[in-house]
Amino acid sequence: MKKIISKVQFDRLAAIVDDSFGIADKDGKVLFSVPEKLQEDGQLNISESDFAEDVFFSKDGFYFYRCKIKEKILFLFKRRDTDVACTKRLLRLIAHVLENTDACGKNPEVFYKNLLTIGQTGLSTAELKEYEIPKVMGYLVLSVSYDAKAESSEDDLVKELLLSVFPTEKGFYTVYMSEGKFAVICPVHSQNDVSDVKVVAELVNDTAASEIMITVRVAVGTVKSKLSELNISYEEALKASEIGTLFELPYRCYSYDELGIHRLVSELETTTCIQYLKETLGNEFFGDKSGPELLSSLRAFLNSNMNISEASKALYIHRNTLLYRMEKFKKLTGLDATNFEDGVKVKIALMVIKYLEKTAPEDLLSYIAFYRKK
Repeated sequence: MKKIISKVQFDRLAAIVDDSFGIADKDGKVLFSVPEKLQEDGQLNISESDFAEDVFFSKDGFYFYRCKIKEKILFLFKRRDTDVACTKRLLRLIAHVLENTDACGKNPEVFYKNLLTIGQTGLSTAELKEYEIPKVMGYLVLSVSYDAKAESSEDDLVKELLLSVFPTEKGFYTVYMSEGKFAVICPVHSQNDVSDVKVVAELVNDTAASEIMITVRVAVGTVKSKLSELNISYEEALKASEIGTLFELPYRCYSYDELGIHRLVSELETTTCIQYLKETLGNEFFGDKSGPELLSSLRAFLNSNMNISEASKALYIHRNTLLYRMEKFKKLTGLDATNFEDGVKVKIALMVIKYLEKTAPEDLLSYIAFYRKK
């Protein structure tokens, strides 16, 4: 049924009707309706025989209009509480649209993929209007990627997983971008929807690892009020994934609006980063052969919320050994990592070093002596 008319297409029609309205199959099973519980059991007492003489018919408190879409019989129906002539014209017009336009035959995948990659360039206002979902606060995009194996692709498994947790019937749309890369368009009706999407995104990460044995990177952009801005949200999601991976952040879903200082560091010029390291840690520290050991010790200390016992456990060393290293670091740099203000400076320096290791290793080599001795 999904191939005949989608939930998104029905919602657009329902917004035009702006009243109780629905679509049923040839056996009377309700496929879509507004309100959704128009019929509690989801079944109408109709069949093709009721339309033997006329495509427009009244029965059990409803007006019906029979139409044929892609060789499939559908019943459009509306409550019998409005003018019969107006209802007949309205249902006939909707049937005409479904029967004689290519709206149902268009490929949403192509539309969304173009919108995500190049924005609204080349897309008409009419096309954008056609795919807009009525009464939403906005849209956000989820990026899901994994390292595809050269000999085989697990795209089908990942797509199946995404469709199960982000069903098209609920207004979501999963787009295959390229091997190992997917995007999920998520309609947002309220701020709670944003939190829900992030929770489900974390579920995707966990489920992919436990059920289909694939390690995925999941990231989400920010909410955009216009469908035409989907590509911006997608770019944010890709950037969030890149930053989260670069800094090896222990998150199951990277949110662009929650990356904070990591995002700021990732936008710095290499020369600015080197200058910060010179001003903060100084040349003496980077000329000392114990530098890498001291850096890993400071990183563990700060990641343990400045807890000596927890950090020493994480490093598998005695707490006195850690204290000795921190004291040596203080002598070399003049920074006391147990002091909040100094601790912040060291934390940023560690981020900058991690950033340069991944993005500008040659510049790092030219400045930090102990890297050249590895």
